Amino acid sequence: MEPVLFSDWDAWRERCALDLCEDQTRTRLTSFAHSRMRYFVRHHMSVTNIHWDDANLCVPAASECWHHFETHAMLSESRQGKRYKEWLFARLEQNTTDQPLDIVQGGATLIMRDVVRQYLQVEFAPRGTVSMDRPIGPGPHAPTLADLLPGEPDPTDMVSAREYEQLAGEHAQEFFQNMSTRERIALLAKFEGISLAHPRIEKAAKCRKSVLSTAARNAVTRLALQLQRKYRDDGADAIMTLSILVLQKLEKCLKSWKNSEKRLLTLFNRA
Repeated sequence: MEPVLFSDWDAWRERCALDLCEDQTRTRLTSFAHSRMRYFVRHHMSVTNIHWDDANLCVPAASECWHHFETHAMLSESRQGKRYKEWLFARLEQNTTDQPLDIVQGGATLIMRDVVRQYLQVEFAPRGTVSMDRPIGPGPHAPTLADLLPGEPDPTDMVSAREYEQLAGEHAQEFFQNMSTRERIALLAKFEGISLAHPRIEKAAKCRKSVLSTAARNAVTRLALQLQRKYRDDGADAIMTLSILVLQKLEKCLKSWKNSEKRLLTLFNRA
């Protein structure tokens, strides 16, 4: 990468946008933005689901890296209330001992660090997140977590529908009895549409959002695997229909539990 000159930064300040600068200035500054963004993506990627081998693939083209930097510098404000572009060059007046290039480029590096943090937060899933499309259990036809979200089953026969309803109710009751309090609170919050990060929910479960999210996901996964093992000789469609019904019955069990305990009723009504 060709070294960036102070005159490059000065030209960008004077002309307001890099697109109005000369070709060499554009090349040097976009290369600077690309190298800094690549560094910070690798440095902060541990908070996302990005695999180390894919880190370079997650860094956009040099021109887009600069676009992220320039947008943040021109629109966002520092703690002192200054636009970051103003703050960047105001540092020259505050520091008369270091070289102007080092002062400006050091500030630009700090800005890019914040840019990358925002970029990773917006573009990538947090670490530990499991896709709802991931199959549960072995085999090419295994259902996914998304498949098990409550929905309307479509049994073709009324007798079969009643049998499914009864069977689902039995499984839901049995599963509910074996759930931990943390799992019950996590799934109930999901069914009620309440954020797992809500302070009252975290306080009631005595854990943070990430633990609650894992508890809800593990409960649904465990239920799915139990039904697959018990009815492994039945067709995938039959297991899927039963799984959906069990989740619907489990939702009713959880809401009955909530209504039977005053502290929970107060908690979820106020959340």
